[in-house]
Amino acid sequence: MISRDIEICQAISSLAYAAAPTQVRELVVAIVLDDDAQSATLEYDYVDEEGKSSYFLGGAKLNDSVFNLFTELRQFFIEQGQPAWQGCKIFADVTNSKFKLDVFYSE
Repeated sequence: MISRDIEICQAISSLAYAAAPTQVRELVVAIVLDDDAQSATLEYDYVDEEGKSSYFLGGAKLNDSVFNLFTELRQFFIEQGQPAWQGCKIFADVTNSKFKLDVFYSE
């Protein structure tokens, strides 16, 4: 059975991949929560098959879904005894079906 945090990361990556331009090789989905953790800034970056980097806009539906999933991921970390993070990045290697998660904390 896959851990819930892995499921959430996969869901975020899948949603972003579905919204990304065609022929994406790598995706980066990033969130930075505001101080109240009720709103955030989201970024969607990618590298295409030719190695060119760019970004795309998520739109309201994608942003809402991704925000909710990141909020769930953050809560999962808290329930596991981890401190509440302020931001998170998921690096998805589409070609090799792998991802990496980085979190950071407010200072």
